[in-house]
Amino acid sequence: MSSRALRKLVNEVDDAQEVETEDYSVQKPSIFSMMDLVATEEPALENSVATPKLRARKPHKKKKKSTKNSEARKNVSSRSKAGSAEEDEDILLERAQIPQSPPPVTSAVNRTDVLAFNKRLLDFRAELQKHFGPATTGIPSSTVNREFRGAFGALVRAQSTWPPLVRCGLDMDYSIHQNSFVFVHTKEYARQQRAFYALQDSFDPNHMSLLLSKAPYHVDTLLQMSEYLMHSDNSEVAVDLLERALYVLQSAFHLSFNFSTGNCKLDYKIQSNRSLYIALFRYIFYIATRSCYRAALEYSKLLLLLDPQSDPLAILLAVDFFAIAAEDYEFLLNLYAEWNPSRSLHLLPNFAFSIPLVHWMQRFRPRRRAQPRSELSAEEINLMLQDALIMFPGFLPRLMKHTHVGGTNNLDKSLLFGKEVLLSESEALGRLLDVYVSQCHYYWQEPDVLAWLEVNVEAVLRLVEPVIIPGSSTSACPNVEPDPRLRMYSEKRKSCYLQAPRNVLRYLFLRELPEAPLLLPPNHGSQKIYPLDPFPPLDSINSYDPEAERHRQPAGSGGFFHALFSSLWPSTSTTDDNEDIADIHALIAELGLHMEEVQTIGEQPTQIADTEDAGPPNNLEFGGEFD
Repeated sequence: MSSRALRKLVNEVDDAQEVETEDYSVQKPSIFSMMDLVATEEPALENSVATPKLRARKPHKKKKKSTKNSEARKNVSSRSKAGSAEEDEDILLERAQIPQSPPPVTSAVNRTDVLAFNKRLLDFRAELQKHFGPATTGIPSSTVNREFRGAFGALVRAQSTWPPLVRCGLDMDYSIHQNSFVFVHTKEYARQQRAFYALQDSFDPNHMSLLLSKAPYHVDTLLQMSEYLMHSDNSEVAVDLLERALYVLQSAFHLSFNFSTGNCKLDYKIQSNRSLYIALFRYIFYIATRSCYRAALEYSKLLLLLDPQSDPLAILLAVDFFAIAAEDYEFLLNLYAEWNPSRSLHLLPNFAFSIPLVHWMQRFRPRRRAQPRSELSAEEINLMLQDALIMFPGFLPRLMKHTHVGGTNNLDKSLLFGKEVLLSESEALGRLLDVYVSQCHYYWQEPDVLAWLEVNVEAVLRLVEPVIIPGSSTSACPNVEPDPRLRMYSEKRKSCYLQAPRNVLRYLFLRELPEAPLLLPPNHGSQKIYPLDPFPPLDSINSYDPEAERHRQPAGSGGFFHALFSSLWPSTSTTDDNEDIADIHALIAELGLHMEEVQTIGEQPTQIADTEDAGPPNNLEFGGEFD
């Protein structure tokens, strides 16, 4: 197919592309409505379609420019067209997303309507510029410069400072057996991956930097260096490497892999797929640290779309926070209404408290973005909050570390907020509450919200606490008819949250919240946790297993690397083994290192004896179900 035909097909696809949600400044009846394009938020090369409103506008008459300026614009236009003519046909095919025997749409698509996202809002720099001005982003303001910024890809925009990407060896196929997509490595990329594993335990960023100089688009090396630089307070370079990793991954997408249609199932059990999950997760929370919560919410939808059924990194624990911070209350309520009946989201503390909070904000607090008024009455909203307080009494003591809640003196003497917390709250449930309060305490500290909370705390105390009789010799007597939920919810807490599922463990590990320390699964012992693959699934499908041989005693003249690659390729051919060893020796030599410099540190990981939580579909419940 010629380049001209491909460009024609690209234009047809672009014209048919839908815009899923609303823009910041345009009021629409639904977040899934068409939106107007704000000029500062997306360049002209963005794959998008203008709304009918924009098409109906009359052209604005401008003063005639000088001949010199007109000639300059013509030169710029001709250069732009010439650059487009030189586009690689592979890139055109990728943008057109021509279906070639497209795989069947998976069952996950049934849940994607509520996860409809707006591609324009993925650009967090546009959101940053909107909030704080152009000076904070470094985005060029002139139209000419904006034209040369390049199109925004499926995940990120390519930067001109990056090395040219020419078939790095990472591809994506569709697995019929797994009924999902899978990243695959060419022989050269696999060689880089083996070198990465060999250098990973050296804990020396210089080694990784050398590997990156030889393989500038190796995803795991980019992620490892990005994490190191982020912890070294060099966030600018760290996020550049992180975006480069996302760029490599998006360039490898299958032609039928499409977030907009929901045909993007990526099985977390497959080892090569996890890099995309980790990269997206880290990018989401970097964006959140820049207060770009709208973009963080849109990327969270993409992460959920990869596997909405399992949610391998438990991003649902943060979706409510992003929705509240972005003031997209309607999305959160729609998500809860659609998923709660089958996934028991009310068993997660963040949804149990955020849903009544959002209803209250919709009803009593007008915001800058138009929101439909809550259909629930004030009394119904109060009852929702009271039920959450009885089910999760540990929320209040944690919140009081950040603010003072009136009428709650001597909370440790309370039957519900003191004794019950000590007796029925497991460590796993405590971590969920720690995560929620650390993320959302700011919104509960606002004066009007705090006053509403105090009223409902007092109502709960009247329902479950002993009755204080004035003038009596005893300070209190049993409540004649305490609320039955006091006993029922106590039993639920003891049975439902015995052990944290592995996706919650991954969330705790990757978030690194000081208020929510890491939990370890049973029988974990001193096993090492790798940053790019924390707590892998017990039924993991691995293409590489360097750890199995890395920590054995050296065997033969090949030493460590001979043992390593003997385990990776258990071939009967000695020649093949020697070639593999020669490959890694050559690559290490290219980096200017010697084998003895690569130190292997740590113990050999062993399989964890526990099993993945079956549980209900949300995979965040800890056992048991509500009746």
